[in-house]
Amino acid sequence: MDTYPSRAKTTAALAPGLDPNALWLTPLPASGLPSFRLSHPYVELVYTASLGPTAVMLARRLDRLVVAFPGGVSVCAVMLARELGLRATSEEPLGGRSQLRKSLDRLAHVNFIEWLDEQHVGVRSAVPAVSDRVRDTLPETVRQAHDHFVKVIDLRDGRP
Repeated sequence: MDTYPSRAKTTAALAPGLDPNALWLTPLPASGLPSFRLSHPYVELVYTASLGPTAVMLARRLDRLVVAFPGGVSVCAVMLARELGLRATSEEPLGGRSQLRKSLDRLAHVNFIEWLDEQHVGVRSAVPAVSDRVRDTLPETVRQAHDHFVKVIDLRDGRP
């Protein structure tokens, strides 16, 4: 039973201990300034076009977990995948062909997360705006959203 009842509803994926199907999640500092919290609309509007909706949903899910458990939390990879609507097997939930692993690797590629070891993932709760190179490849409406957020939000202190 959870000793923190308010956190009991946080996720069904909470794992009681670190087993072969578990991931240990810990928070990491923001990767740079200016940055947007993963819960900010910028992440959904802009990063979804380059990372895909599954990776963005996963990033936000991981963020909610490390915010609720700043000391770190163990999650069952199979349950995490299923909560996101991904196929998962208990034999290899993080195997090279798993949808969850592909989404995690996509997030690692853009520094939303960092693989600290085989089952330990560091999660950033804030991420920078996309680079100009990425911005130029986005659809016009997404570029406009990017430009709007970068222009109107005071980013001097790194907080949207």
